[in-house]
Amino acid sequence: MARRSPRLAKKFTESASGEVVGLFTASRSAAPMVSCDQVTLLAGEGIAGDRYATKLGSYSALKFSSREPGTREPGRQLTIISADGIESALERAGLPPTSASFGEFRRNIVVRGITGEQLLMAQGSALRLGSGVVFLEAIFDVSGVSCEVLQGGVVAVGDAVCPEPADSPAHATVRDLGSQPPGYFVRPSKRTAGMLRGASLHMAGTLERVMKDDPDGAVRVEAAYESVGLRFWPASSWDAAAVLRRRRQRRQSLAACAAIAVALAAAGVAAMAVGVIAMKLQGDV
Repeated sequence: MARRSPRLAKKFTESASGEVVGLFTASRSAAPMVSCDQVTLLAGEGIAGDRYATKLGSYSALKFSSREPGTREPGRQLTIISADGIESALERAGLPPTSASFGEFRRNIVVRGITGEQLLMAQGSALRLGSGVVFLEAIFDVSGVSCEVLQGGVVAVGDAVCPEPADSPAHATVRDLGSQPPGYFVRPSKRTAGMLRGASLHMAGTLERVMKDDPDGAVRVEAAYESVGLRFWPASSWDAAAVLRRRRQRRQSLAACAAIAVALAAAGVAAMAVGVIAMKLQGDV
């Protein structure tokens, strides 16, 4: 994961402070978001009763941990979005302020007083919300951040949001930063050709794992995007996945051939040994 520069870290620490203005949970994937006055954060799990904590949301079912292969990436336990960031994005796009509930954005925690840019600067840092502490890992520009819950506690609407001190013992509980493609934390205009190729292969590998771990969820996500004329997995990912699949099949085929060759060689040696023994026995007679 890309680290923030000391200058950005200092700027974020000195300027960021806000409050919780919305709390939302969903019992399962695609279920309506329910507004809450307060929620309970569970360390290493998420929000009590939310689909990411109960593993009933396909997003949390992906097993992409970089430190513990085969387990869920911890940075997918809850999501945070900036109300200021939403309003700023609408204004830049020439759109009127939204009258919809912040729950329509399907994020767990909505904060105000911290801009979308400041929230992105917090990536790689910890935030205290109420009596809980979360570590901000994956970023999605103005659409928010995904977090790992470091310290459980209660968060209520109106609670303060502030950076957790760097020497806080809560930081010691961070497990791993998951798996992200090259250039994930670099703005698209700054990404190199190597980053783009690496990201394409990474997405292809991710696609294969998703289809293996949660094929229904993958199909559901793709269908949702297609309903508005978009694609979640770009065509290049499907193409690269096909290339990776052919490479894997070729390696498996070569490995099988090698195993057969070794077996035949061993059988040949055994046959030669039997022949030598038979000849010696005949000589002894």
